[in-house]
Amino acid sequence: MRFATGKDCETLDGKWYNQLGSEIILKHENDGRLLGEYRTAVERHPGAAGKTHSTVLGSAPYEYPGAAFAFSVVYRNGSSTAVWTGQCLVCEDGHETLLTSWLLRAKVDTYIDKWKSTTIGRDTFTRHEQRDGPRQQTETNAAEAPPTETWNPDGQNEPCNLNGNWYNDLGSEMILKQEEGSVIKGEYRTAVERETGAAGTSYSNVLCTGQLGGPSSTFAFFVVWRNGASVTDGWGSVTSVVRIKQRSSKARGYCGAR
Repeated sequence: MRFATGKDCETLDGKWYNQLGSEIILKHENDGRLLGEYRTAVERHPGAAGKTHSTVLGSAPYEYPGAAFAFSVVYRNGSSTAVWTGQCLVCEDGHETLLTSWLLRAKVDTYIDKWKSTTIGRDTFTRHEQRDGPRQQTETNAAEAPPTETWNPDGQNEPCNLNGNWYNDLGSEMILKQEEGSVIKGEYRTAVERETGAAGTSYSNVLCTGQLGGPSSTFAFFVVWRNGASVTDGWGSVTSVVRIKQRSSKARGYCGAR
């Protein structure tokens, strides 16, 4: 299976490269899921991100060009998780560009250590290579489904699994259910909106990636509102409070200073 090259942000399918040399290969399913592969060009130490590529899981409204999107990568069974949110825009040079913000959550062993667990930054992805880095060697860019080796049926009976109802301090509710593999799905009912109806008229779907019942393992989740008008991501570990923050809203026009 080969990916088509998009035009004017009509599709996210294909290969993208960031300013550090990392490569991501995306396939947009018609149910809104983003699947793919990620090859990082930067690690804290060799092997920190694993021996080969990492699997990508994300969400973006299908057939809504320029909508806000999110995707995540879980490294080494939850030792760290990165989540990106952003939007595809055509810059003044005519190139499609994914302008993203990212959060990297690293595993910590105690609640008191959470102060050092999160890193934040920005990535700019283009369809042309900006810098050398690790690459897929074949031309058959088949997007992979999330791996199943993290599936742990006994995790449903362990403390700190993500299944069930969760509530934040604003009164919002999230209901999560672990699927086969590292995929977690659910519903989100927000208690706060910029204006009535901004988040829709009913609950929103949640898509997550993380290891069920893995003590101190990291995870990510995201909600896309009203066909990509905005996207919210959450990140954290199962020993600490889940954090939710608005990361990206749909914009209009061309790229500006970053």
